[in-house]
Amino acid sequence: MRGNRRIVLCAAGGMILLCLIYYIEISHMCVEGNQLLINEVCSNNFSTGLKDQYEDCDWIELYNPTNETIFLGDYYLSDDRKSLNKSKLPDQYLDAGEYFIVYAKGEEGNQEFDLNFRISSKGEILYLSKGDQMIDQAEIPALETNVTWSRMEEEWAKTQSTAGLSNQGAVVISDKQVEPPCFSKQGGFYNEKFFLEIDGNGEIFYTLDGSEPDCNSFKYTGPIEIKNISTNPNAHSMRTDLSTVSQFIPDELIDKVVTIRAVCADEKGNLSDTVTNSYLVGHQEESAYREVYTISLVTDPDNLFDYEEGIYVLGKDYDEYMLEDGSKEDDFWIPANYRRRGKKSEREGHIEIWDENGKEMLKRQIGMRIHGSTTRGSLQKSFSIYAREMYDEKGIFDEDIFGQGEEIRKFFIYSDRDDSKLKHILSQRLIVDRAVETQEFIRCNVFLNGEYWGLYSLAEVYDEYYFQNNYGIEKDSVEIHEGSTPDSITEFLSSNADLSPDQLYEELSELIDMQSFIDYYGSMIYMDDWDWLPGNARCWRSITKGMHEKQDGKWRWCVWDMEGAMNAYDRNTFQSGNEMCWENDPVVKELMKSEKFRKDFVISFMDMVNHNFEETHVLMEIDEALSEYEASYELNKVRYFENRETGKYFDAVKEFFVNRKDKAITYLKEEFDLLSDPVYFVLLCDKENAAEFHINTLAMDKDCVFWQGLYFNDYPVTLSVDKIESGEQFLGWYSDSGELLSTELEIEIEMGNETKVVHAKFAE
Repeated sequence: MRGNRRIVLCAAGGMILLCLIYYIEISHMCVEGNQLLINEVCSNNFSTGLKDQYEDCDWIELYNPTNETIFLGDYYLSDDRKSLNKSKLPDQYLDAGEYFIVYAKGEEGNQEFDLNFRISSKGEILYLSKGDQMIDQAEIPALETNVTWSRMEEEWAKTQSTAGLSNQGAVVISDKQVEPPCFSKQGGFYNEKFFLEIDGNGEIFYTLDGSEPDCNSFKYTGPIEIKNISTNPNAHSMRTDLSTVSQFIPDELIDKVVTIRAVCADEKGNLSDTVTNSYLVGHQEESAYREVYTISLVTDPDNLFDYEEGIYVLGKDYDEYMLEDGSKEDDFWIPANYRRRGKKSEREGHIEIWDENGKEMLKRQIGMRIHGSTTRGSLQKSFSIYAREMYDEKGIFDEDIFGQGEEIRKFFIYSDRDDSKLKHILSQRLIVDRAVETQEFIRCNVFLNGEYWGLYSLAEVYDEYYFQNNYGIEKDSVEIHEGSTPDSITEFLSSNADLSPDQLYEELSELIDMQSFIDYYGSMIYMDDWDWLPGNARCWRSITKGMHEKQDGKWRWCVWDMEGAMNAYDRNTFQSGNEMCWENDPVVKELMKSEKFRKDFVISFMDMVNHNFEETHVLMEIDEALSEYEASYELNKVRYFENRETGKYFDAVKEFFVNRKDKAITYLKEEFDLLSDPVYFVLLCDKENAAEFHINTLAMDKDCVFWQGLYFNDYPVTLSVDKIESGEQFLGWYSDSGELLSTELEIEIEMGNETKVVHAKFAE
């Protein structure tokens, strides 16, 4: 017993000695009295910083609690106790009671704000020193996205950000997990009204207007009646602060859905995650909701309509601009809250998507921003939708939204400023077989916080996931350029100005998929997309070699932003453009010096004239597309232009294509100095389904026995036969007079000044 007691006493003495040594060390390191303090830290920042250029940088807030001004240049911040002087603070003064934020970028930068280290989101200790003396330290735990570690009155705590403000009164975030409530019925379509029950551990609070529920919201005391509420007064659609260029308040009541958001609260007031459900009662059999998808987009109304922070309204940004400038020369581009971009403009929301049969396709917490450029000024705006771990810990959409069966991280809910709601989808469909990328568009009716907001389209995004899903190219192996001319092409042109036209063409062909370039530029010109150069274009390439034919490192083009197309059938879009036209494009300027390029462009352009933009084909595509959203368009009409004659919008698109052909051919002839007007080339086949034919860049259906198209006689037409059916024997190509022209599988036909007819014959 005595021996054990001695051991205990020795151990106690040792601990006292260690504490004494530690006290002496700390006393040496720390300066007595009031000093600069570490006040708040964000180590997993998404959008809480005060400076836009640092919206996703870690940051540290410093505070001067003294009654005197402090010179920051005497202080250092570090995440290494052995190297306290790691990052010097800027040479400026901080007044008494003021806050100062420094950003931890992990690299040298603007010394006014930047630190040369980052902060681990998994947790670490930060040190504030003056000379060789440690002034303050903060032990940062692991932090979730946008959660900060804040100095409170008695202890540190996880809080919502109060950057640049006092931490007292900050919303404290508890680590205790409260189970969310359970709804007795899932969201979706219902024929009849019903009573919804909500179960949960603790008290339940809910909202019906899209706002985030808390302990001040409606308290759940019993089943809630869920019914068709379309007879309720219109709400957000009655606002007049959504646009500077268009105002419309619907005369009729518009469709509405019930949106319920609920939380559970424990005895200490800690809240669960919010559960959101939307109920469409009485709409199940309506044709508008059976022909297209339906989306319910729900977010706290302040996220959209608040004067200070709402991203859908004119708001504070507009008023400040008008006070300073007052100019309204171009209403679409006047500063407004809805013109905010970047992560600070992103708001948390919830989305539910049902297909035309009412099947749930997606239900998630998401991030949402206003999408687009000119369309931001419209009454009906587009949205960008993001999957992020900070919203639901998943960080990816793995639901099969676009039929790819793969993962995506972002998509658009696209409004289409074109009043016909036709141009974007039509333009993609007409050239889907050309060497360009096209987006999948899925038409949908959208409800915003329970109120019908119009006819939209779900649209794919050209990002690294798109190319992985379509071609199996790893995300890290894709480079995407927003614009018409990538920097690498610009640099190539500037450093190879002395090459001959033929040499330049050959070397550019190693950097560019020339057919993709030709198809993209040619189709934009034909469809009069006069606003496509230079910014409203997209191109991409694989930066690594691979098995897929498109993994060759060459740039290829994507059809993008076609709302400004199909307006003036008589416009020479070779020579006219909003910011830049064909003739001023730097790549075009060089390529037009090459006879090989001129030939390939003219032939490909005429192939598209004869096939992709052939009048009967286009009108059939238009009628089919219009039939897909006929009833939904009527809903959209009530919401945005009830008394307007809308048939003119569809007729204008049809009129464009009916009249465009002759004008486009004339402009092509002038631009390329072609010798005469085009003449018809006719292909006849004496046996249906015997083989597949190719005319230049076109692949004919196997059942084709007659085809005709216009071509200039400056260049020959190339014919080939492929995929000859088993048992069939190709005899050759014959003239209209019966003369054998060739038995080769491929032949070039010189065009004259009259119709040229070629027969493809097979053995009986």
